[in-house]
Parts: sequence; structure tokens; C-alpha cells
Amino acid sequence: MKRHHFMFLKTGRIPAKVNTTAQKNWVNETLKPAIKAAKEEQIHLLFMDAAHFVLQPLLCSLWCMIRVFIKAAAGRNRINVLGAVNALT
Repeated sequence: MKRHHFMFLKTGRIPAKVNTTAQKNWVNETLKPAIKAAKEEQIHLLFMDAAHFVLQPLLCSLWCMIRVFIKAAAGRNRINVLGAVNALT
């Protein structure tokens, strides 16, 4: 494959621009007081995250010289999952 100038490549990601000053301010002004209030049992502090599972074929790497199309399910089939965990317990 290499002698034909193919490469086995993984897909890459480009990180988003981050404002570290705003993040530090949020931690000091919002998160730390919320954690303190949760420890004093004034509030329930939950950390939540969502996952979106797509019913489509996805490739991470591929030997190729031109774009390859893979047969996939019709429509936009997605399963959304929301999870939460108590920050203290």
C-alpha cells in the first residue's frame, strides 16, 4: 500500500479555542461556592453529562486515496442518554 502512496491515517480533532481566564473565574465564583453549600447540606449538587449514540457506521482509520462511501441506515437514528451523579456521595 505504501509504495502506491496510500497512508493509514486516523481521524484528527482540532481543539476549540479556550478562555482559561473565564474558566478560572467560573470555578472561583460559581463552582466553589456551590460545593461549599452542598457540603453544608444547603443544596444538592449534581454533575450531569449527555451521550448521543448514533446508529451509523463510523471509521477511525482507512487506507485510501479517494473518498469511500459506506452503506448506512436511512434517517437520523440517535439514542440520547443523560446521566447524573451526586458530587458528594
